[in-house]
Amino acid sequence: EKVPLRLQDEYHRIERMGLRQLREWYTLEAGFPDEPDMERHEFVELLKQVVRWGMISGEELRHEYALARQELEPPFDEPQEEEPSRESMIVQLLAWAKMQAWEAKGYHAKQIGKVDDVMQVVVQCANVDLMEWEELLQWYKSAGLPFEKCLTKAEIGALLKAVTVWHALPLHELLEECRSLECADEDPAWESDEERRSHLVDRLLVKNRMREWDSRGYK
Repeated sequence: EKVPLRLQDEYHRIERMGLRQLREWYTLEAGFPDEPDMERHEFVELLKQVVRWGMISGEELRHEYALARQELEPPFDEPQEEEPSRESMIVQLLAWAKMQAWEAKGYHAKQIGKVDDVMQVVVQCANVDLMEWEELLQWYKSAGLPFEKCLTKAEIGALLKAVTVWHALPLHELLEECRSLECADEDPAWESDEERRSHLVDRLLVKNRMREWDSRGYK
């Protein structure tokens, strides 16, 4: 596909931007949380997409929006407009692009469903990366899990991130996750959905550790 000259100029401008500039656009203008593990090329490609959406014809934009809307769930809770504005279409296309990127990174964005909810998970997982070993170990012990000499900071961090994602899943998705790992409790006798959620997350946590212990030859 031939890129119009004006768009080529914009692409070149974006490619010359520094990482700090790109992060500022991503967090301050696009409104996404800072993701320390995002690489420069991810920011560049995303900004190029936004610029392209802003420069293509209204007909082309509506076509891309319609295709995305057929394949993907609405990224926001707000009612869908029958005739969305250009700005609204670009915002939603950007949100869909990020949802796909987060899904690829293991945040279960499709299951969680809404951009704002996934962003909270992204922030919480980034905070896990900032935790000290002592904090992570304290959380691990508070979950009722036994200390192991071979435990690593990365292992506990990955486990806490998994728990963060499980807590963010809609209840029916959480139940399906448990069923897929054969650790679901089908007993509906819970006082509240949150009580059942905590119970299911605990079962997933134990299942995760049991599989790890099996792989290490523990009996």
